[in-house]
Amino acid sequence: MRIEQLKYFLEVAKSGSINATAQRLFISQQGISDALKRMESEWGVILFNRSKTGISLTPEGERVYKYVAPIVKQYAELENYLCNLHNGEKIKSDETVRILTNPLSMTVLIPDLLDLLEKQQPFLDFFCTDATALEQMIRQIQEATVDLGIFMLMQSDAADILRDFPDDVQIFKLFEDELVA
Repeated sequence: MRIEQLKYFLEVAKSGSINATAQRLFISQQGISDALKRMESEWGVILFNRSKTGISLTPEGERVYKYVAPIVKQYAELENYLCNLHNGEKIKSDETVRILTNPLSMTVLIPDLLDLLEKQQPFLDFFCTDATALEQMIRQIQEATVDLGIFMLMQSDAADILRDFPDDVQIFKLFEDELVA
């Protein structure tokens, strides 16, 4: 069992759609579907009712949801704690930079970024959290509940999404990547 599977489970349960979850997380629909099937097989329980109109939790899935939600929340808190650890004694400050990112960036980009930031700004604390829903990330950036947001956009959606940001939010493209199958 991997934490990503639990996150997929929660997101699909909330949205009622594997396709919508796949688009939001930038993961293939088949990848999410396979992860959910592996969970069901490993646990020996059917978690979802699948139909042409969508997907919904079975009664067993609803009970599992009650266990999985706090596990994922505690795991995110653990990631935040570990993200903020520094080698040796760290000088604390009153200034904390709140970073919000998607799960992929949390594992791929954030470790190197934090190493660089902590070397350049040793008196700052960094608090990292991840969110799987792009809408949630954008809302937190717009409401200034985070200082730095790192997320991925499909090129076709970028103009529409970025247009809604306040004028005082600075936007930088970190890199461009090609999605291949």
